[in-house]
Amino acid sequence: MKIIKLTSENFKGLKAVEIEPDENFQVISGKNAQGKTSVLDSIWAAISGKAALKATDKPIREGEKEAVVKVELDDIVVTRKWKGDKSTLEVTAKDGARYSSPQTMLDGLVGRLSFDPLSFANLDPKKQKEALQELVSIDFTALDLDRKGFYEERTYINQDCKKLEGALSELPYTTKDTPDEELSVSAVLPEINAAQEQRHANADKRAAYEQLRHDGTRAIEEIKSIEAEIGRLKLQLDVKKDAYNDICDKGKASKAALDQLIEPDTTLLEEKLQNVESINHKVRQKKERTRIENEIEECKKSSEYLTQKIVDIDQLKKDTLQAAEFPIEGLNFDEEGITFKGIPFKQCSTAERLKVSMAMAMALNPELRVIRILDGSLLDSDNLALIKEMAQEKDYQVWVEVVDDSGKVGIQIEDGQVKGA
Repeated sequence: MKIIKLTSENFKGLKAVEIEPDENFQVISGKNAQGKTSVLDSIWAAISGKAALKATDKPIREGEKEAVVKVELDDIVVTRKWKGDKSTLEVTAKDGARYSSPQTMLDGLVGRLSFDPLSFANLDPKKQKEALQELVSIDFTALDLDRKGFYEERTYINQDCKKLEGALSELPYTTKDTPDEELSVSAVLPEINAAQEQRHANADKRAAYEQLRHDGTRAIEEIKSIEAEIGRLKLQLDVKKDAYNDICDKGKASKAALDQLIEPDTTLLEEKLQNVESINHKVRQKKERTRIENEIEECKKSSEYLTQKIVDIDQLKKDTLQAAEFPIEGLNFDEEGITFKGIPFKQCSTAERLKVSMAMAMALNPELRVIRILDGSLLDSDNLALIKEMAQEKDYQVWVEVVDDSGKVGIQIEDGQVKGA
């Protein structure tokens, strides 16, 4: 659906214009402040109403009381009138039938980039990406949030893993004979105590033996004394001899017992006691290494799991993009914004950005195949030729505003009217 005829009276800077445009490419020329922009604005004001007049305080020409814009399309006629601060809209079919909800009907025809495709090139990368995603019905918001969460979680886990590896590197390696559990000091002490008790018992037996020897010596001296007094002490001598014989018997038994004594060696036990703490220190180091190694293994497993999640999301996005139908070959988007032929949009040439913007505007306006371009004077002849070629190829109607008062370019507007009309 394209414009067949435009009639605009008293709209903004216009007095009265009536234009039957070329089918695909219409240039509106003239000096500045003569009404060129008002011509293009009147089309969108009639079709989009309030949405097109947000930046226009006074749609009615200064000094006039009312304004009228009539846009005749292939199948319908749109007429919007302004009087005071009120406006009315009427949409009729070619057979005269009126639409009961005219603005709703028009809103279904107009894409939001139809006002000026060049505005797409001036959007920030985020808005450009949103517009493209909306066009191809792709929304990666949820996937991007998931990917960001997985990425951040993996970063934290990898940081923990590095800290654990640093702690592990500071622990010395333990030998193979290091036990898994710490030794108990209390288990060694009874052995030490038992050995010491045996040594004390042995000492007591030696002392008893020495006492017996001492007693024997003293008995001999007494015998000698008694023998000197044999007559008088014979009875006493016999008694002492019996006592001596008894002592001798006990001494032999004691000596035999002494000969059987085994002296325990506590050297190994004392060394064992001294080594317990050293061994236990190694046991604790061994357990700490095992714990950290297990935590590192868990960290690596978690990191690998999150990495796979990120890979899966990236692959899903890649598959989705490959299946999408973009308005122009080579157009795509990534995390930063849109790309064209693999190059960030802002780094593309002016011609490439223009080509993409035109393709976006056309794709967003499959019904109302009308596009306007303000500030067309900023485009060189090659770019204007490109726009014209695309309009003809895709069967769109493009209205371009340029500054030119030669009268040789398009329809010239002068003082709010078509020059020469």
